[in-house]
Amino acid sequence: MVAPSSVSHDANGSKRTRPFPKPGAEKQTIERKVPQVIDLTNTSEEEEAVEQQIADEVEQQIEVLVPAKNQVSIFSFLNLCATSAQEVAQKEVRNVEDSREQLEKDMESVSLRDTAPHVMGMKDTDEPKPKGTTDQPKPRTGSWGPFSWFNNSSSNPVEASGEDKDDDDSSAEGKLFGDLQSLPASTKGDIAISGGTVKTTDFAGCADKSVAVRSVAASDVNVETIVENKVRDINDAGKMPDIEEGNEASQEMIGGGTSAESRRLLLVNQLRTAIATQGRYDLSVADISAALGDLLNESKEHEQAVKLHRDATVIYSTKKGDANTITISAKNRLGQVLEDAGQFDEAISTYYGVMVMQRALKGDKDPATADALVQMAIALRGQGDYTQAIKELKRALKVYRESLGDSDEKVSTTVDEIASLYVTIGDFEKSAAILEEVVKLKAATMGMRSDAVAVTMISLATTYECSEQFDKAMKSLKKAYKIYTELGGYSSEKATATLNRIARLYEAIGDFNRASIAYLGVLRGRKINLGDDHLQVGEIYYKLGHSLRKTGQLEKALKCMKESLPIYVGKGVEMYDVEMIAEVMHEMALINKEKKFFTEALRIFKQELSVRRKIGQPEFPLVARTLNQLGLIEYELKNNSRALRYLVEALTIYQERGEHGVDCAEVLVNAGLVFQSVKNQARAIDAFTEAARIFEERGYNEDNPHLATAKAGLAKMSSNKI
Repeated sequence: MVAPSSVSHDANGSKRTRPFPKPGAEKQTIERKVPQVIDLTNTSEEEEAVEQQIADEVEQQIEVLVPAKNQVSIFSFLNLCATSAQEVAQKEVRNVEDSREQLEKDMESVSLRDTAPHVMGMKDTDEPKPKGTTDQPKPRTGSWGPFSWFNNSSSNPVEASGEDKDDDDSSAEGKLFGDLQSLPASTKGDIAISGGTVKTTDFAGCADKSVAVRSVAASDVNVETIVENKVRDINDAGKMPDIEEGNEASQEMIGGGTSAESRRLLLVNQLRTAIATQGRYDLSVADISAALGDLLNESKEHEQAVKLHRDATVIYSTKKGDANTITISAKNRLGQVLEDAGQFDEAISTYYGVMVMQRALKGDKDPATADALVQMAIALRGQGDYTQAIKELKRALKVYRESLGDSDEKVSTTVDEIASLYVTIGDFEKSAAILEEVVKLKAATMGMRSDAVAVTMISLATTYECSEQFDKAMKSLKKAYKIYTELGGYSSEKATATLNRIARLYEAIGDFNRASIAYLGVLRGRKINLGDDHLQVGEIYYKLGHSLRKTGQLEKALKCMKESLPIYVGKGVEMYDVEMIAEVMHEMALINKEKKFFTEALRIFKQELSVRRKIGQPEFPLVARTLNQLGLIEYELKNNSRALRYLVEALTIYQERGEHGVDCAEVLVNAGLVFQSVKNQARAIDAFTEAARIFEERGYNEDNPHLATAKAGLAKMSSNKI
């Protein structure tokens, strides 16, 4: 299911910070005042029109894509695995001379080739190891910790894990990125998609020469070096030099530094001067205190910001009186700063005082009184008191409608936020009913082809997604997309963002053919709006590649990943971007695995594992996922000892986390296959039995391929015994 949102969203899917409102009784009033101009159930014609609109636009670049008994605990099973792993390793040592030729082929140094023929299916070239190198996998004892294959400091040609020296990352200089040297500067690397082409990024034109793609492809740079440099840069970012008071060089540094720091120093000096010359309670002191408080609040120094705004409010109240508009504005600002500081009780009390004052000055029916009620609702929402927040918003809504009329923007905005609060508390049916009425209200007052209607359509789609009504969600998103294309064109930012929501929804319901088509449209829009090498373009290349892999179009999927990876390597500045490097590598490895390029997949999975550990990602779930894939690849390559070590390490992670779910069961199935391969039927039965129990306890049947494999393994061994 698409990730639910507890608040309303705009076209980009980002949260809106406006107040949360909700009407229950108001629904009938809206129906009475606004004619039923839209029949939301009659959508067949509009649905077909939007579908045709999307298809016609995308067709210019792409043809439509065609798309239990004998239970064994995890703990006892791991102990058995440890013993069995040693037995398998010793057996492989005894037979190493007979299988030396196969091992040399398995452990050869393989990189992504510089040319497309390898990607299209050409075989790798053998690279024999030096004479005298012997494969001697050593049995592993004790705990199953991280393997030594990624330890660059090792000088031993045969590691404890049984890996050859050429598997050491220190000798794998630029192996993953070697093929990036061949990426074109213009149209040579175009991605051909079913008869159409999507232009690739001109990677040679990276603005940041220090991280340009060509430096990534250099033979003396490997993936670990790139990741370490990026992590160091991210950690160093934002560090401010120490500023010594009275030090002229430091003061000059401030003057030449960030404008925020310069302004802060200026305001501090002005505040000192004003207090010294005008006195502590002068209005100029209040003005400077409020400005300095805002600056500190932006810098997340909430405690000092609250103190300054309190001082300013006291001065305004003393000098101008509580009824003065400046004093009321200062109290409102104090409430907002208190919210940012997490002091919701005091913020609510402050807003309540403002509401009482506005009501005394202007009456119950004045919009200013409703504004104060909305501010109270925002604070109540932050405090988690959603029910009371809804009540305050309903009171505000009643005032807005009576004083401003149904056509005022504050009315529809407040109703939007009430519906969003109902999403937050899980009442999706009521939220959808409210938003449907808001659509009618906005269409009647602003016209159906208005931005405001599209915004509410997207909020309505989010509500439908949360309640798993995906068909209705898709219809709402397509209507919003149609509005945005008519207002700004197919490549406008809002149309592109809405199409991205459509693509993600298709992906969530498993329709990867249509998801691929939609992502192509998103890719076109983002390239036009952001440029060819923007990080968001890299993200869409990744998502497009993932969808293409799911539809079996492996060649095109790999090309998309090869477009995405250099963008993240060259442009990434946040930790998320470094994590995405590992994600892209994971997809590339999966693609090679599905193409039966097991040695290539093995090498990329190893580099992915090294990247994840270097950036400090938790072992669960991503590291365990990669270890499982490594074990499966080694099993395919008949390296049973190494396969078992990877799988046992993955199982150890699941055991330590207490995560004995379907992911753990999948690893158990793979371990059972390894034991079955080495004729250790007792351990294989244990693994298959435990895996089958986990799947069945969670309601899976034999339609699940892993459960079917476990059952088939058990049946085969039972027949062998007979």
